[in-house]
Amino acid sequence: MDRVGHHGTNPFWKDIVADAHEALAIDVSSIHADVFQECVSVVERVRDTKASGSVVVYGEPGSGKTHLLARIKAELETRHLGDARRMAKVVYIRLTTTPQRFWRHVRERMVEDLLRPCEGHPCIDWLLAIHAGEPDQDRVWTERWLAMWLRQPHPDEKGIDEFLSPIAGDGDIHTVLRQWMLGRHVSDARARLRGDSLPQAALDRLGVAAEDMGDADDAEHLARKAVQTLCKIVRRIPFVFCFDQLESLESGTGGGSAFDAYGRVGSDLYDSVSNAAILSCIQSSYLPQIQTRMRAAYRDRIAQGRSELRPLDAEQARELIRARLASAPEAKAKDLLPRMERAITPLLRKGEGYPRRLLAECARLYEQEVHGSPPAPRRSREQYIAEQVTRRGEEALARDLRDEADAILATGLSDLVRIAAPDAPADPGAKAPDVDFAFERGGRKVSISLCNHKNMTSLAARLRRLQKAATGGTLSADGLLLLRHPHLPISNKAKQTKEYLSALTLAGARMSHPSAEALALLAVMRDILSEARAGDLDQEGETVTPDSVEAWFRGNCPRALTDLVEDLFAPAAGPDPMEDLRQDLLEWLDERKMAPIEEAAKATSRPIEQVEQCILASPRQFGRLQGPPPVVYLSVPESQAWIAGET
Repeated sequence: MDRVGHHGTNPFWKDIVADAHEALAIDVSSIHADVFQECVSVVERVRDTKASGSVVVYGEPGSGKTHLLARIKAELETRHLGDARRMAKVVYIRLTTTPQRFWRHVRERMVEDLLRPCEGHPCIDWLLAIHAGEPDQDRVWTERWLAMWLRQPHPDEKGIDEFLSPIAGDGDIHTVLRQWMLGRHVSDARARLRGDSLPQAALDRLGVAAEDMGDADDAEHLARKAVQTLCKIVRRIPFVFCFDQLESLESGTGGGSAFDAYGRVGSDLYDSVSNAAILSCIQSSYLPQIQTRMRAAYRDRIAQGRSELRPLDAEQARELIRARLASAPEAKAKDLLPRMERAITPLLRKGEGYPRRLLAECARLYEQEVHGSPPAPRRSREQYIAEQVTRRGEEALARDLRDEADAILATGLSDLVRIAAPDAPADPGAKAPDVDFAFERGGRKVSISLCNHKNMTSLAARLRRLQKAATGGTLSADGLLLLRHPHLPISNKAKQTKEYLSALTLAGARMSHPSAEALALLAVMRDILSEARAGDLDQEGETVTPDSVEAWFRGNCPRALTDLVEDLFAPAAGPDPMEDLRQDLLEWLDERKMAPIEEAAKATSRPIEQVEQCILASPRQFGRLQGPPPVVYLSVPESQAWIAGET
């Protein structure tokens, strides 16, 4: 994102790489060339030896870890796209996850990268085309195969099955890739590959069974198998797994054990496939964690090499400044290079010549010399964080978070409770199967189960296990809270699901629906904290610490998040008489989005007055327009007033 000065775009703020998927508008190849070459060499050894390899890249905050990964992607994937001899598939994974969800997170990120457009085609299509050819085929041949495949008026279904069998066996991945290659039910296929919960109708279209009927261990096992299968799409093409922000694992839920859990996943990946190059990026200060908090057997696999991103020397700094100035025509009449070199000399002498610090110093000088602007009044740290929360919150609300609800809650809820409710410590010893969190507040224990399944059979299976645990005495139903996205309906046809839910609520359990605003803000808080822990959150060149972020949320926690925390610890109030009608309305409105209330009453076989009462009692699910005629619609969060106006 460009940072703009008083009178125009500043070349020292723009084109800062925040994500390895970004194209490199400005890249100085001599900077960290040794580390880049070490990483490329690991990938080439994997290609040549057909055995997995690894390297750990470490450096100070702002040393350019993410920029390096973007350069690796540009070299190995973008530059050699479609060339079976030289291409590698880069999978970029920020570790915004928990140890309990590692494999599911890897799977989601891997599939997103495989389906990302690459010069007109999803990347997975290029890989399938390479698999169809010879080991030494070039891009020209690959493009011809792609064109021939896409032009087929009547796809050869038997031929596709024979084509897929060697790489995907005869399991679900084979079936879903078959639908993908036939161009059928593409959105369902994408969701299934990611591991998303799908309604039964979508599973029937794809021809597969529900995947999410087991507990968390089963879900992790299935995700692991999917990743391994996808790596075999083209065995001769290395898959480069770039794990970024390892520091974010040190959260309230992870701690030291999270590094060992990461080591286990990386080691498993290393052993189970022959074409994985594992690149792990971490701050220098966290490097000892790999040594002290990870088993030696894991280190031997994921840390075969170590490469440091060192401060820039004077010549590298000069090349960086020249490249930035060359991208700004308005700077050509100014002789800025000597002045900027003098300005950054103190940083170089102190060994602090990291790209982020150098760019920030040059940006301030550029504003003064080119735009004639005095140094702008510095925003406070609180203002900066508030701006980040507001901007990112708007972006999060623009997404449909139903498929992300489980991951957002799983990775953000512990930090939120620790920050906003310090009197409610986590109680990990009280966790039972299918219980994702356990807290205690004021002597009352609360067990939380995430129930964001779209598939009703899968949801019924989870509720059945919870009921069995409650009946068997290993779980107290009185303290059980079921969390579900407010716009995920429970189908009227899901009789067993409703029976189990009714039995649990009669025994004292509660179903709660966090607002869309709360889920969006929780995702924002998680991401900002993760970046701060990784040293990647900076305010004009200065690293923003996790303590600063936590202090801001502690003193300015948006209303939507405080409401969520209060919901977690609210006392049980017995079964909600509106819940059945609420779910029927949600299911009926799911495709319509809005409709006259009179039609809603007829569709749900309820009196208009009862439907009106349910709408008014369910602001997280519905909104109402006066009319005439009166209309009900799926609720839409308001603009940024719900963020900035509540802080």
